[in-house]
Amino acid sequence: MFTSQSKPQKQSYDHRHHIELIAQASDRAVLGCEILCRSDPFPETLPDWIDWITHLVELANQTATPDYFASINVDGWNLHHPQIMNILQKLTGDAVVEWTERPDKHSTRKTALKLRELQAKTGVRLSIDDVGAGIDGIQRILPVEPDFIKIDGQIIQEATINQNPMAFAAIDSLLNLAQKAGALAVAEWIESEIEWEVCKKCGIDLVQGYYVQKSCNIQNI
Repeated sequence: MFTSQSKPQKQSYDHRHHIELIAQASDRAVLGCEILCRSDPFPETLPDWIDWITHLVELANQTATPDYFASINVDGWNLHHPQIMNILQKLTGDAVVEWTERPDKHSTRKTALKLRELQAKTGVRLSIDDVGAGIDGIQRILPVEPDFIKIDGQIIQEATINQNPMAFAAIDSLLNLAQKAGALAVAEWIESEIEWEVCKKCGIDLVQGYYVQKSCNIQNI
């Protein structure tokens, strides 16, 4: 029981995370991973975000090497907050920063400039998340010139499970866009051998998802 003079102790934020491997579609060689938030509740307050981003940066720097990248997610609000940006600037050049689509008050172009500023200071590579899912995926690609383009998992599953020709057309378009941008295309939500083989046949560079964990030899990690 607290007395009138005692103060409750600040509880540390729950830093639960999940790591998803990212492998080459062609030969299943593991090239890196994405560090995903699995905390419940998801960070919302500024102190929680500071704790979480600090944890992410430390984990990414510990995990990434010149031969193995570690990707973390940030959104526009993160990039525009001075305290969080200062933490992100501690990333090493072997990390990847993935721009997620989360509504905020900042324009796409202003956030892209912040991302490029972070890249210039740290040498990190850049990735665009969920291209094809939201309204601004392509708009985020144009000003950033990313190293990776993540094709939304729903498009991949629509192509592989439902054999929807429009989904295959969307994949072709996004692959062409990635090629023009000089970026590697990453397919998300790969959950079966069939999905992996379809990605390989389509010419997608990298794959990510639960099936990747099962099919890749742990010695490659």
